[in-house]
Amino acid sequence: SNFNSITSSVVQANGLTWQFQAFLFFFCVIFFCYLNYLLLAFIYFRYTQVKINSA
Repeated sequence: SNFNSITSSVVQANGLTWQFQAFLFFFCVIFFCYLNYLLLAFIYFRYTQVKINSA
């Protein structure tokens, strides 16, 4: 498609671009998962605190 031709020309122009984009994408996924994990841990901690207080 048109998108493939654009990306292939960009890769030919600069070989590091797609590697950098892949690294950036991978980093964003890991960072998002880490934030999600922190949020879930915080919610779980608050939930257990509320349960202990209400009991």
